[in-house]
Amino acid sequence: MQYKSLFIFRVIFFLLVSAEDVPAQYERFLDSLRNDLANTKNDTSRASKLNILSYAALDPKEQLDYAQRALAISEKTGYKKGQGDALNNIGYVYQNEGEIAKAMECFQRAYEINTVIKNQNGIAASLNNVGFIYYHIGDVTKGLDYFQRGLLIMEKIKDIESQLGVGALLNNIAIIHQKQKNYLKAIEYHEKSLKVREEVNDSIGIAATLLNLAGIYKDQGDILKGMQYAKKSLKIITSIGEKEGIASSQAGIGSIYEAEDSLLQALHYYQKALHLDEELGNKKEIAAVLGHLGNILLKQKKFEEAEKYCSRSLQLSKELGFPEYISRSSEWLSQVYKAEGKYKEAYDMQILFKQYSDSTVNTANTKKLTQLQMQYDFNKQADSLKGQEQITGEQLKQQVLLGKQQRQQLQLNQKELDLSNKEKDLQKLAYLKTQADLQNEQLGKKEKEKQLTISEKEKQLQLAKVKALTQEKTLSLLKQQQQWFYILGGLILFGLGSLYFFYRTRLHESRLKTEIAAERLEQHQKEAEFQRQLGDISLSALRSQMNPHFIFNCLNSIKLYTTQNDTLAASEYLTKFSRLIRLVLENSRNDRITLTSELDALRLYMEMETMRFKEKLKYNIAVEKDVDLDYIEIPPLLLQPYVENAIWHGLMQKEEGGRIDITVAMEQNESMLAVNIIDNGIGRARAAELKSKTATKHKSYGMKVTSERLALINQIYKSGANVTIQDLADDKGQPSGTRVTIKIPLV
Repeated sequence: MQYKSLFIFRVIFFLLVSAEDVPAQYERFLDSLRNDLANTKNDTSRASKLNILSYAALDPKEQLDYAQRALAISEKTGYKKGQGDALNNIGYVYQNEGEIAKAMECFQRAYEINTVIKNQNGIAASLNNVGFIYYHIGDVTKGLDYFQRGLLIMEKIKDIESQLGVGALLNNIAIIHQKQKNYLKAIEYHEKSLKVREEVNDSIGIAATLLNLAGIYKDQGDILKGMQYAKKSLKIITSIGEKEGIASSQAGIGSIYEAEDSLLQALHYYQKALHLDEELGNKKEIAAVLGHLGNILLKQKKFEEAEKYCSRSLQLSKELGFPEYISRSSEWLSQVYKAEGKYKEAYDMQILFKQYSDSTVNTANTKKLTQLQMQYDFNKQADSLKGQEQITGEQLKQQVLLGKQQRQQLQLNQKELDLSNKEKDLQKLAYLKTQADLQNEQLGKKEKEKQLTISEKEKQLQLAKVKALTQEKTLSLLKQQQQWFYILGGLILFGLGSLYFFYRTRLHESRLKTEIAAERLEQHQKEAEFQRQLGDISLSALRSQMNPHFIFNCLNSIKLYTTQNDTLAASEYLTKFSRLIRLVLENSRNDRITLTSELDALRLYMEMETMRFKEKLKYNIAVEKDVDLDYIEIPPLLLQPYVENAIWHGLMQKEEGGRIDITVAMEQNESMLAVNIIDNGIGRARAAELKSKTATKHKSYGMKVTSERLALINQIYKSGANVTIQDLADDKGQPSGTRVTIKIPLV
């Protein structure tokens, strides 16, 4: 539980009313504070009361509004204490909303201001708040150092507000030991915190400490004792009506049910907690609860829902920058991917888990924590002998400098992260280029193998011809032998023998002719098959040329953003490009693909060109209702070259750009698919006059290959696919664009 300035105001209220009527009484208490503020004219008093309302309010939006108003008045009047209290309250709201950098800046400014005016309670509150952020971003040793420095200050002040601060700081130190699995030390500090909080009747603090103790007993396997503490915490915080604490207690009970595999009960409490956290906008708790919900759904084998919750948890944890949450959600997401058979994604998540799992719990941290604990004990003993030391001017300068250095370090870390992301994007781009080169090399190998297959079939054809000639020679030789036989045996067997041998000869000759005819038929069939395979190979060769040509054009588009150092646009463009490359590579493996796949690839390509040319390019794809996108199949990458040609030759030659409209419809009783690509560019005649070298090459390569593909498809499959290009003109007869109509028979 984090400690803010002005603990005292909310706690004193809870001491004055009965537990049975707390929510209603507390709302009336807030109304009295608002009325008091309305009647206060003095700026200093107004700033103080706004800070009180900021802490007392239960709604985060109200908290931020009151604190910002208090800060504005305090800065205008030079009221330093008001500035420090307001900055602590603003930072607390920012932290819960996930704005960690803003929260850290507010806490450090509050520390500097409170140090200047020697406001010990404010200094301790700022130290605690900064320590809390360091703890959550994984630097537990620095977090403990700030907690202990704040505790040393608070223990010297003996008023009720300082005691509230002591209870909170003892609780936070216990949490660090708890996360390091040093349970004995954690219980020791929690019990100290509980004792202090009970002495001042800090009900909110008592509920928080009981919940933390419940977590320790759960981790140690004592489920029954953990549940008793958690439900006691929920009962106390519910009687107060503090929603943030209620959500934490509900999540704590859910975690205990989760630990004993009572999944339905765990799911129930986690969902209640998530509802309250989302209502409050508490991103830190939302990220934690989403991860646990995903883990429960994983155990229930509801993998799709589990993936959704774990992914949301991981994304939010990365935004917050909390290593513990990133480690936990990535581990669960890895298990989900493994169960779904997504082994590459599971491996990536496991690597991320390993990367973050040791960032908060390791031997080096344990050693540093022990040293800090010993230093704290030593400082506490020294302070009891020397008394409270005053902060010198030199120390003040050092603390201010330290705060500035820490802000600079945060900015530097952010820049290093941005640079690392850029390097990853470039590495990914290089990987995609390597994959494209590898794909081209594989296609080249396949083409060579097909050429070898053709040569082998030609050889077999020649052998078949030789065999046929040999059989004909054999038939001729047999006839000659028969003639000699007739001459030698004619006198003896002239009668019946002649007829018998004549019959046998004719029968044998008939069989040989039948075999020759069969061989010739087989030869014709092989030649026809050879011609068809040759056409298939040519079509594959043309299709293999389309992939590197198309990828090269896309890479040129990405190059523009990378050279302009537009990281955000390059990242978005690269995401679309990677999706488009995957579609192109998948589609290019097949002779025909569904119309859905073709239009998806075309839509991605036009989104990329729209990003590149910004306001100069607009487009629309309209598909009539009777077109079955998932049933109709067409050759891959058939439409894109004509759209690309329209953009480069028709629209980009106009200063203001233009528009492309694509319509897909059925014709001739649904036996013909008609695709119209209409642009309002400069027209073919004007484009020819410009004679752009780049445009000429582009046209001769992309559209020529597509035309050859259509010709081969018509030849092989005896279809009537055709393309017509029509120049458009306005009312005055001036060129107003081009219409390309592609018609593909479906039967």
